[in-house]
Amino acid sequence: MESESISEEDQELFPDNCKGSFYPTILPEGYRLLETFEGGSMEYLTFANGDDEFINLTISPVGETKTGVDNENVKSSEVDINGVQGYSWEKDDTRLIIGINYEQQFSLYSESLPLDEMLKTAESIQYLKLK
Repeated sequence: MESESISEEDQELFPDNCKGSFYPTILPEGYRLLETFEGGSMEYLTFANGDDEFINLTISPVGETKTGVDNENVKSSEVDINGVQGYSWEKDDTRLIIGINYEQQFSLYSESLPLDEMLKTAESIQYLKLK
């Protein structure tokens, strides 16, 4: 799904005044955009597959949000996301990746995907236009 704009079908899920969004160009097989919404300066995108498994992407300006992480019995590590340092947290089947892309911070959350698939998705996030 690599393109310079978000598919017409997915565009219908964005607010009418939206001109574009940070968006993953690579999603695990079977996942598609389910919903989007904005809250203050944050943007939320939820992707789902047919098995009711979700990927949540949160986008906010750098420095405007804080993400709390349960650090008890968590495996944390630094990850490389397109040459930029990011962080991952894994606990049971839950994974969270936080990174910075341009002047935006994003967090990618899933309770079903392995870390390598989460990283592929995180590395594919780029700003795409709405037609």
